Amino acid sequence: MLQKTKAIVLKTIKYSDNSVIATVYSQSSGKIPIIIKSIHTKKSKTKINYLQPFFIIDIELYYKETRNIQKAKEIKPNYKFKTLPFDIIKSSIAIFLSEVLNKSIKEQEQNQQLYDFIEKSIEFIDISKNNISNFHLIFLIHLTKYLGFFPTNNFSDKNPFFDLENAIFIDYKNNSNHLNINESKIISNFLSSNFNNYINIKISKPDKNKTLQNILKLYKNQIPEFGKIKSLEIMQSVFN
Repeated sequence: MLQKTKAIVLKTIKYSDNSVIATVYSQSSGKIPIIIKSIHTKKSKTKINYLQPFFIIDIELYYKETRNIQKAKEIKPNYKFKTLPFDIIKSSIAIFLSEVLNKSIKEQEQNQQLYDFIEKSIEFIDISKNNISNFHLIFLIHLTKYLGFFPTNNFSDKNPFFDLENAIFIDYKNNSNHLNINESKIISNFLSSNFNNYINIKISKPDKNKTLQNILKLYKNQIPEFGKIKSLEIMQSVFN
């Protein structure tokens, strides 16, 4: 049957000379792979630049629940970007976060709250005129709400060490999954912040890099087969 839905592009790979497979997070069916045929022909209404990471699109699908890869009839842009595709820092963050999303989300089912979070985050970074060098950190922290392991923010003098395995602050440090007090405080600051005030968090470049490493370690502890993020080095090189 024909199905129309909004979706967010996570990954696109070449399938043949004129076809690609895009993994998208759709509003109607969650994470799904779709095949777009004849995309490089003159008659194709779908352009390859519609399928960049974090692009918000409208899809018309020949949807079949038992099919592993859905067939796209037509794809159109849904959102007109103002800065993201043209800003090297923002586009690098988009590539990095879309890879994290692709590795983190498993289910092929509707999750309106998660979809709304991702879409609003994309629109936020696109229109933002503030320093967005910490955007990926606040995004990754708050994404855990929808993935099921949002940390308990019980940081205090009694519980000053963050446990990356159990996502909670504890009163001792005795292994590599327990962060030191400074690292734990930074995690707590991001947990208590949101997209409107996260720019008030001031951290050094080394602390920023370490915080990202710690958050990714949290993801690896919680998500089986999370693996290595290939775009991490590219994004960090842009910031450095």
